[in-house]
Amino acid sequence: MIKRGSNGFTLIELLIVIILIGILSGVLISVIDPVRIYNRGKYAKAESDMTKFIGAVEVVRVNTGLQLGRITNVWCSSCGVCDGDLRESSGTCYTNWIAARDAVNTAGQGQVDLNSINRDPWGSPYLLDESEGDPSEASCVYDTISSAGPDGISGTSDDISFTIPFYSCR
Repeated sequence: MIKRGSNGFTLIELLIVIILIGILSGVLISVIDPVRIYNRGKYAKAESDMTKFIGAVEVVRVNTGLQLGRITNVWCSSCGVCDGDLRESSGTCYTNWIAARDAVNTAGQGQVDLNSINRDPWGSPYLLDESEGDPSEASCVYDTISSAGPDGISGTSDDISFTIPFYSCR
């Protein structure tokens, strides 16, 4: 006489448990969304870099009495040269950003240190528009600093941009 007992799970019970675990893990991953969390940290880093740059510009402008365009000797470092995918590029857009950053560093005479701000967290150079006081523009146009964001292309919806407060226009 063979005794049939319930010493284990049936195949159907195991399949139901596996399916439920799959559904729950899919819901959990969509709620947590690790890519969104990862990019949120990168956005925070970009905002921190740009805020640090703005603070350095304000220190230098007060010390020198010059507008940002006069400090960098360029009225728009990113205009006309920062097109397409900027990630990891080393062209004019990148060299203009480094030159502008270094000009602010030099004018800061040791009071500011921007050497750690080479590229945004996605690998693109920061985009600088030094428009305040530009002789070819209206006299009171804001300076801006921007990041091309995750897609590395300037002018798209994922860009981050900060306005640098006026120095001589009030």
